[in-house]
Amino acid sequence: MTLLRFAKSAKYGYFSALGMFIGHYMAWICAGIMGAGAAILLKTSITAIDPGSVAYAALGASGILAVIIAGWTTSNPTIYRAGLAFSSLNHTWGRTKVTIVVGIITTIIACSPFVFSGLLGFVGYMGLLLAPVGAIIVAEHWIFPKIGLTRYWSSYKGNTTNIAAFITWIVSMIAGIAVEQAGLLHLFFILVPMWIFSTVMYIVLASSMGAKDTYSKAIVAEKVELERKAAEVQFLSSRQTEQVSLDNIEPMNSKVAKYISWTALLACLYMGIMSYVNQDIETVTTWLIVLTLIYFVTATYAYLAKSSNED
Repeated sequence: MTLLRFAKSAKYGYFSALGMFIGHYMAWICAGIMGAGAAILLKTSITAIDPGSVAYAALGASGILAVIIAGWTTSNPTIYRAGLAFSSLNHTWGRTKVTIVVGIITTIIACSPFVFSGLLGFVGYMGLLLAPVGAIIVAEHWIFPKIGLTRYWSSYKGNTTNIAAFITWIVSMIAGIAVEQAGLLHLFFILVPMWIFSTVMYIVLASSMGAKDTYSKAIVAEKVELERKAAEVQFLSSRQTEQVSLDNIEPMNSKVAKYISWTALLACLYMGIMSYVNQDIETVTTWLIVLTLIYFVTATYAYLAKSSNED
């Protein structure tokens, strides 16, 4: 949500479902297959090699580049989110300064063996911490209006803390950890039932604590929100019309660079398929870096050329 709030259209949210969820899931499967293949090539156990060794054994220099970019693109939004969270504790802290400090601290922590060696378990428990929060946000923002409850009711009551949300969070975490420790469900499969449990629990608690009541401030706020959404739709519609006209006058150099980048991607795919067919991995590890660099350079140039034309 920290990134998608800047999206030009609500449709960008589908990238979460297709890219971050299904795409990430497939990426992990492919990474596992690649790790097993690298272990065979290196004649060692898959648990004895790190991601850099796996990527280099399978893809050569392109593999190292992929690991660096993957780490950077994952860390960037994470550090940004962490910076926002820390800056919210004290609004006098500058966002840039906090992000840099948080980035340095988390980088040092990430280099510690006890962190990256137990990453999957750590991520699983982080899911236990965050899943109830996500369920509460979805329930409050989307479910409440459909079942006749008031959104943001706790703030309209003048509460500094949403007690219903706090109780839901604590109880859900305790229940999830208890289920995992008892061996009833694996850590990675608890999130969905925990999400459902948290949603139902929050709706029940919020209903009993004031979400069923009607607030004059809520009526005014909802009206303002509807007006804002209508203005936003009108603005986005005009922007999309402008975008279509700009796309029709895309500079020739941007088009050429874009087509070259697509060709480089297709060539990478072809090389991967042929290496599988011919069992010729040397060609991939030697020449894939060339096509990769061509793609990054031309794709970046195409984007910058198009952006400068829009400005």
